[in-house]
Amino acid sequence: VYAQCSAAFMSSPDSMFGQQFNCDDGSSYTYYQGGMFGDTITNNQTGETMSSGFMSSTSDEYGMWGRSFDNGNESVTINRGGFFGDTLTPNW
Repeated sequence: VYAQCSAAFMSSPDSMFGQQFNCDDGSSYTYYQGGMFGDTITNNQTGETMSSGFMSSTSDEYGMWGRSFDNGNESVTINRGGFFGDTLTPNW
């Protein structure tokens, strides 16, 4: 069963503190846009950071399939602008 994660109230991808995603299983992730290493997502429980693919861009986040981030150990997909707002789905 996959956790369902949604953006915290008033959380924005443009925030210098990142956009917080809280999951129904108690886990959480933070999305950082435009950092030194490009866009990244951090698993707040493990501290592991995931990067997007080389050819991936923020416009993919608004597409049907979303934008994937991974680190070889963990993978998540972020989708924006859907019926439920911005969502993040762990892919394990």
